[in-house]
Amino acid sequence: MSPIVFHADAREEYREAIRYYFEIDPDLQADFRTDVRRHLRMIADNPELFSVRRYSVRRANLKRFGLYYIAYTLWKGLVVVVAVGHVRKRPYYWRRRPKNYLDTH
Repeated sequence: MSPIVFHADAREEYREAIRYYFEIDPDLQADFRTDVRRHLRMIADNPELFSVRRYSVRRANLKRFGLYYIAYTLWKGLVVVVAVGHVRKRPYYWRRRPKNYLDTH
């Protein structure tokens, strides 16, 4: 099992999505969190499960919340979540984030 860390901006994206779904329905928010956690466990258990999309970043599309994905990279023995993105955002918007991941989470 690989340790998972979040880039600070990815953590904030995740929190924003949680707040958004909570405003709609607390149960929906709980389901979103469950879906994200399930995917994070899959990633931690097998970091190479999802294919590289671009810039050595892999993408795990959420199942129930298909408009969201987890973009992550492998770095110094860690899984670094670089984005909890929405498919309607500009593609690869997160690529300009700092690469020294340990200084950003």
